[in-house]
Amino acid sequence: MCKFKRFERFRIGKPLTRTGRNAKICKDKLPTPIQKCHAINQSINQSINKIVGFARTCRKPDEVFDFLTRHAVPFSPIGGMTNQNILLDLPGGKFVLRLPHPARAALIDREHEAFNNDLAYRAGLNVETPVLDVRSGVKLTRYLENGAPLNQTQLQDGRCLRLIAGNLRRLHGGNFAFRNTFNAFDAFRRYFSLLQDKDLFLKADARMDRLADAFWRLEGVCRKLPLRPCHNDLVPENMLLQGDGLFFIDWEYSGMNDPLFDLAAVIEEGRMPSEAADCLLEAYFAGGASDGISARDAAARLNIHRFCQNVLWFLWTKVKEEQGEDFGGYAARRLAAAFELSEVLP
Repeated sequence: MCKFKRFERFRIGKPLTRTGRNAKICKDKLPTPIQKCHAINQSINQSINKIVGFARTCRKPDEVFDFLTRHAVPFSPIGGMTNQNILLDLPGGKFVLRLPHPARAALIDREHEAFNNDLAYRAGLNVETPVLDVRSGVKLTRYLENGAPLNQTQLQDGRCLRLIAGNLRRLHGGNFAFRNTFNAFDAFRRYFSLLQDKDLFLKADARMDRLADAFWRLEGVCRKLPLRPCHNDLVPENMLLQGDGLFFIDWEYSGMNDPLFDLAAVIEEGRMPSEAADCLLEAYFAGGASDGISARDAAARLNIHRFCQNVLWFLWTKVKEEQGEDFGGYAARRLAAAFELSEVLP
């Protein structure tokens, strides 16, 4: 049984050393996302060029389906929480084509995503991405054969938790830096500015004033926390298991952030019971990735991030629902979790 409370003080870890493809990455020598996309497009086959070219100008799933059918391209829609993903079976292998929802243009900086996505692949954490078009958001990734997203059962399995912890240590201790910073409070301000009917947030519950006070009180605390490369959106669907390997995908919200934000996301998005959460934390900190923080401070930071994530993603869902998307009871669940966590904030 894992007991996070056993650790009185975690060891200070050093960045992991890498060899081969995972060697030190000099961000100044990386091509820009636009240059990278153009260079790759010259090397991939004509079929992919036609598909991606059409998707860039269209991006409507039904029209893309018609295009693929007319050109006899075997495909199957594979869904996605906010984007439409299409599995393509091409002579050169299987690929996943992402069609972003048009309303997401104001939510995502595609140049940051492309840059960070490439760094994550070079670090061995991400799948191969032949194309990520920064203007349209259309993305083409190589399909992972026999790979599958983690499920709730696996998020309580010791082996999977160790894989997650290992990937996070490699990400947070990497010899590279993302171009941007992800800050929950800055993101909140941006999303709130996009919400046309502010009452969808302000009057969602009679206790919203108290929730907002608790949220903004934490901004000063969070801005003093250390910054490392982070994924920031580790829902189970964004963690693909393939044999003994684990890959993080969809780096749309990636940026420099407190490493505990990622741990909080895995726990919160996976709805992990306390014992599984303890196992994840033990596996992560046992590897030396602690920055010298105490168990008590780590627990407090986790609760802060879990609370802030629920507030932020509740607002994000309201923005998306106002634009016509349906998330069922997701918003209500995030708001209820935020109120519950507000009771245990430091």
